Amino acid sequence: MQLDNNFNKAEFLTNHWQQKPLLIRQMLPNFADPISPEELAGLSMEPGTESRLIEGVDPQQWQMSDGPFVESRFTTLPQDGWTLLVQAVDQWVEEVSELMQLFDFVPSWRIDDVMVSFAAHGAGVGPHYDYYDVFLIQGLGTRTWKIGKKCSSSDETSNRAGLSILDQFEEIEEITLNTGDVLYIPPQYSHWGVSTGRSLCYSVGCRAPSSAEILEGYSDTLIDRTLPEDRYTDPMAVVPTKRGQITLGNVEESFNKLMKLIDNKRNYCIWFGCNATAIKYPSLITAPETDYDTESLIQTLAEGCSLVMNPSSRFAFSLLPCGKTTALFVDGEYTELGNELTWFAEAICDQALLNPFVSKILETPTALEHTLRLLNQGSLVTY
Repeated sequence: MQLDNNFNKAEFLTNHWQQKPLLIRQMLPNFADPISPEELAGLSMEPGTESRLIEGVDPQQWQMSDGPFVESRFTTLPQDGWTLLVQAVDQWVEEVSELMQLFDFVPSWRIDDVMVSFAAHGAGVGPHYDYYDVFLIQGLGTRTWKIGKKCSSSDETSNRAGLSILDQFEEIEEITLNTGDVLYIPPQYSHWGVSTGRSLCYSVGCRAPSSAEILEGYSDTLIDRTLPEDRYTDPMAVVPTKRGQITLGNVEESFNKLMKLIDNKRNYCIWFGCNATAIKYPSLITAPETDYDTESLIQTLAEGCSLVMNPSSRFAFSLLPCGKTTALFVDGEYTELGNELTWFAEAICDQALLNPFVSKILETPTALEHTLRLLNQGSLVTY
C-alpha cells in the first residue's frame, strides 16, 4: 500500500493538521482490505481483544454488548442496522498494522492504533466527537459522513448504550467515502458516519493524553521519587503576631520547594518519553525461549532472518536537555545512550526493518549490547 503521489504532506500539516477536516480522495489508490468482515468477526471472538457490537439505527433504542463474542451471536443479527467495532486490530493483524506506516508524516509515537468497524446498511455510531486526530480510511463499500462544528466539553452529550452522543448536531458538510478515500478529522470536530450497504472503515487514531492525565502520571512519578525526609520547613523563625495566620513566607517556602521539584525539564522529558511509549498489551511482548547472544544472532541473520520491531512494541527517542545524552524509550522504559549512539536510536525508532543497519550494529559493541537486550525482552524479534 502506498499514498497517492499527489498528496502533499507538508501542505497538509501546514493547512489542515489539527485545524480543519479534509477529504482526501483516493489517498490510498487501489486499496485492498487487509481484513474481511468475516475475519473481523472472528477476531472479535478471541480472548484479549476489545470489541463492541451496537445494534439499532436509532440512538434512542441502541443496544450495545462487549466481546468476546461467540459465533452464534452473529448468525442471529438482522441484515441491516448493526455495527461491529474491534479496537487495536493492528496488534493482531500484520497487514492492518502496515496502515500506520503510511502516515509517516506524523511522529510514530503519536499514532495510537487502528480500530476497524464493520457496519451493515444504515448503521453507525451516531453524532460524536473525539479529543484526538483520526484518519478514517474507507475500505469495503461506502460510508456517508456528516461533519459538524468543533465542539467542547460545554456541548451536551448523552450516554446511549455506553457511547457519548451529542444531543445537538448541526450538519455543515456531507461527504461520501468510497474505497481508498480518507477523511481526516481534527480533535473535537463532530462527525457522524452512516453505512450504505456493507462497509469497512479503518480508524487510525492518535494519542492525545489530557492535561489531567499528564498531571496524574507525572505527579505519580514525582511522588515515587520523593524521600520521606522531603518535608515542609519554616522560613526564618520569628515570634508570630497572630498564631493562626499562614503567612506569605510560609506559602512561598512550600511553593518554592514544590516548584523546584517540578521544574526539571530533564526529568519531565524522561517521563514523557516513557508515557508516550507505554504499551496497551504487555502480554503480546514475550521473551524468546532461549536468550540470544552475539553468535546466535549472527547465525540467525545469516540464515536469512530479518531483525524487526515487535508490532506490539513502541519505540521513540529524545535528546535530553542539560546533558549530552540520548534517551531511547522502549515500551515505557528508557535507556540513556551516549550521543555517539544517536544514530542507533534514530535507526531503531524509524525503521520497522533493521536489516540495513545490521552490519553497523554488529560492528559497534554498545549498539550490539542494546540490541541483544531488546531482543531478549521481546521488543525486537527475528523472523
